[in-house]
Amino acid sequence: MNPFCKANKYIPDHVHIMDISDADLAKLKAGFNENETAMASWDLSISDADFKKLKVGFLSQQMEDKWNIITADLGRSGKKSVHISRSWTGIEHYVIVIKPGDGHSGAKIKGIIWKAEQGDRISEEQAKKMAIYLCRALLEGDFESALDFGP
Repeated sequence: MNPFCKANKYIPDHVHIMDISDADLAKLKAGFNENETAMASWDLSISDADFKKLKVGFLSQQMEDKWNIITADLGRSGKKSVHISRSWTGIEHYVIVIKPGDGHSGAKIKGIIWKAEQGDRISEEQAKKMAIYLCRALLEGDFESALDFGP
């Protein structure tokens, strides 16, 4: 974690990136090897329908599904963490932090933590695209405002 200086105090990146506590960050990063972890902010609006699908999640029913998506409450903040992991090994590859809306306006994805070393180094853009792709494919969501994957 790279702290930066603001008003003569060192403030960890995650406080500004995802607005989460040290304890919550430790829980989210528990599924990752510390040397493989990367983190980035994200300010992506998602529809209420897609947020509901994320809360339900996805558990693979057969080997070919390969991925699980499990959503958990993130402390008392009201935020949710969406854990995307391999179904057979349980190894987490992506965790998305979501701030719910007021019940009528969907939610906002505030940040992502990912396994940066997956054979090759995974960039922030690749991680975000893969997380959205998996959510679209497995949850049959739209995520209309998400990254454009082209034709």
